[in-house]
Amino acid sequence: MHKHRSAVYCVEVAEGAVTGVRDTRDREQGRLDVPAVEWAAPVSAVRGR
Repeated sequence: MHKHRSAVYCVEVAEGAVTGVRDTRDREQGRLDVPAVEWAAPVSAVRGR
């Protein structure tokens, strides 16, 4: 993967029973679907809960 210092990395997250995550700049590459229960664990860890 090529990285550039000025690159901006963004993702879109659609939360629900299944949480969908995809690259904002390359939406055609598909998405990662994760059960909401599994998505909550890393989000809580990042938030420090």
